[in-house]
Amino acid sequence: MIDDRIDVVMKGFLALTVTCARCHDHKFDPIPTKDYYALHGVFASSTEPREGVELPSSKDTPQFKEYEKSLAEAEDAVKKFEDGLRGRARSELVAGISDYLKALYDFANPTNTVSLGQFMQRRNLLPAVAAGWKDALDKAKTKHDPVLSVWQEFAALPANDFLKQATPVALRLRGVGDTNKPVNPLVARALGSPPGSIAVVATNLARLFADANTRWFQTVSLHEARKRSSSTNLPPAPTGLPDAAQEEIRRVIYEPASPAYLFTGEKVEASLQRLRTMGIVRNRQLELARVVDNLRTTHPGAPPRAVVLYDSPQPRDSYVFIKGNRGSRGPNTPRQFLEILSGENREPFRDGSGRLELAKEIASPDNPLTARVMVNRVWLHQFGEGIVRTANDFGLRSEPPTHPELLDYLAWTFMENGWSVKKLQKLIMMSHAWQQSSDDNPRFAQVDPDNRWLWQQNRRRLEFEALRDTILAIGGKLDLAMGGPGERLDREPYSERRSVYGLVDRANLPNMFGAFDFANPDISTGQRNNTVVPQQALFMMNSPLVIEQARNTVQRGDLKSLPNDMERVKMLYRLIYSRPPTDTELKLALNYLFSEMSAPKGPLPGQPPWEYGIGSLDNRTGRVGAFWPLSYSPQTRFYQAAARIPESRWGNLHLSAAGGHPGLMITQSIIRRWTAMDDMLVSIEGALTHSGQNSDGVQAQIVYSGAGVLLRGNALRSELTLAVPRLMVRAGETIDFVVDCRAGGVNDNFTWTPVIKELDAKQNPPVATGKQWNSQRDFAGPSSARRLYPWEKLAQVLLE
Repeated sequence: MIDDRIDVVMKGFLALTVTCARCHDHKFDPIPTKDYYALHGVFASSTEPREGVELPSSKDTPQFKEYEKSLAEAEDAVKKFEDGLRGRARSELVAGISDYLKALYDFANPTNTVSLGQFMQRRNLLPAVAAGWKDALDKAKTKHDPVLSVWQEFAALPANDFLKQATPVALRLRGVGDTNKPVNPLVARALGSPPGSIAVVATNLARLFADANTRWFQTVSLHEARKRSSSTNLPPAPTGLPDAAQEEIRRVIYEPASPAYLFTGEKVEASLQRLRTMGIVRNRQLELARVVDNLRTTHPGAPPRAVVLYDSPQPRDSYVFIKGNRGSRGPNTPRQFLEILSGENREPFRDGSGRLELAKEIASPDNPLTARVMVNRVWLHQFGEGIVRTANDFGLRSEPPTHPELLDYLAWTFMENGWSVKKLQKLIMMSHAWQQSSDDNPRFAQVDPDNRWLWQQNRRRLEFEALRDTILAIGGKLDLAMGGPGERLDREPYSERRSVYGLVDRANLPNMFGAFDFANPDISTGQRNNTVVPQQALFMMNSPLVIEQARNTVQRGDLKSLPNDMERVKMLYRLIYSRPPTDTELKLALNYLFSEMSAPKGPLPGQPPWEYGIGSLDNRTGRVGAFWPLSYSPQTRFYQAAARIPESRWGNLHLSAAGGHPGLMITQSIIRRWTAMDDMLVSIEGALTHSGQNSDGVQAQIVYSGAGVLLRGNALRSELTLAVPRLMVRAGETIDFVVDCRAGGVNDNFTWTPVIKELDAKQNPPVATGKQWNSQRDFAGPSSARRLYPWEKLAQVLLE
């Protein structure tokens, strides 16, 4: 971060690549490594509040109250997740006791030559937890412990004859034992049968700890539940388990005085850290934290915050890091300005971090670079190329200025006019050089093809921000309001604010930014690249933002109120190109509109092949009388009539990829509708299956809008084939696959996956062309896209 700050400040104001001196003296410019770390100390002595400083704002508004409520809920979700993660970490420590005991047994092997930490890391165990258990077990060697000393007895037995040697120990545990060295009765019972290996001993002991932990968790949870439900006559909080033997085991892992106490901050944090590195846990944690950050930065009621830097209470100089390695320190360097710009007699910075003194050195009239760099940047934005082409580098590797005297003159004038950018802009824009035409001159182009001598004005494309604002302005939707928080520009519904208020997320930069040469926000960029790539044309063709503005453009009131199509075409050209159409363009546009509007009527624009709804047959016409679209639920991936299934009015009514369930009445028939896109010959295949118990079955019908019912059949815990070998359909006609409940609407789950295939009518007999519409394969949620109407198509083509 400090390196980035040095880079931005030095390149931005002085056009010097100072960060090249981070690991070694600059190879080309006179900037030693000590100068880099002199600046490093300035920024290392500055701190930045994570959330910025809250600025004064009105808090007595509905938006702010909604923000407070949402923020409290989001922070509570983070806290609950952390609490749950902490509980999971504790459970992991208890669940892994057997692994730690077995690992410590292996670690005690005389042939082991590595440290405890290295040994445990190889076993993927936490060294801090292992050290606690080792201390407890070592203590149990010298001082008898009713729970742990038994482990030492078994651990001392030879591994090659373990069962035989362990038998006397186990029999003694089953008997009276040594009254001077009592053994916990639960431990004696668990280890009273001769174990075949030390692993069995570890497993049995670990099970006792897990049982005690579970019982303690249940006891505490029960008390908390009673505390929440009643505020009177509450017993005191539990201090232990009622069973003395279990309490003795519990205290080994819960008593802070015990070396085996698992829930110290260090041990839990170590376990937490391991959990946080797990992909699912890490992603969930980042997601919850992102919700909090998004609320603070994008919620309309969030108070504004200033990004600030504070001076550290104790500013400090930085050491030179040899070869950039912070573990290899060189000499200490005082905080001060660059020697090449301040001379050998420069004074160290003494005012806090030194940022104010650094700013004064940069903005000094004696500094030869700052004014020239600023003038060059203004010239760059006015002409498309700077007087120095490398705007971020005025060093020895940069291109020399094309007009050095002009650069000096503008820098001198800039300072003489009080560093006024406004006066500098006026001077440039009133000049003959800036006011030249961009028309080509073949004779001049032959002498100076790159236009370095400014014989013409450079033609320049709009940057992405201006391009987006222009599209919104053409659609009549550009919001010119000033101020306010940043907004995402790449999410529907699309923001209508000016692009300057777009939120730039450096970790998640929208693809459309990159397609239009948006500057990389991770580095200091002096000048954007100019590229011509297919993604730019594809954005204008396919972006929902552009399509939306094409629709908005033809919906403008001033366009629709014009008396005829000719005037509307002229206005489209004025809006989009700021000029009237030529006679040829006007004729082409009018001919196109006439041909589109007079074409045979087919399906509605954007009509999807499959639709999903409910309705019933009209007995008079034999066709579907009413078709009501169903809502799609992303959670169930069903189309359904109600938010939940079942529902009192609709029962289990839903449609899925493979089948569904009709409603409670025959008027609540499930309908899967297919719409023909063109005139064609088709066949229909499929089988209806019903398997529900205590049901009267379902009735299925294939209904063609051009003729009525084609097929009808019932299925009751059986399979019914429904096929139409040939059917001629016209564009816009529909085929409905209707299923009703017959007399009752219970247990009517069915499967039916119709497949419609196009046939080649020129063949005799007709054969499949390979084009088909499979209802199960094509099943998907609703799409917001639709085909454009002729006027909208024309507007989008002109925008392209």
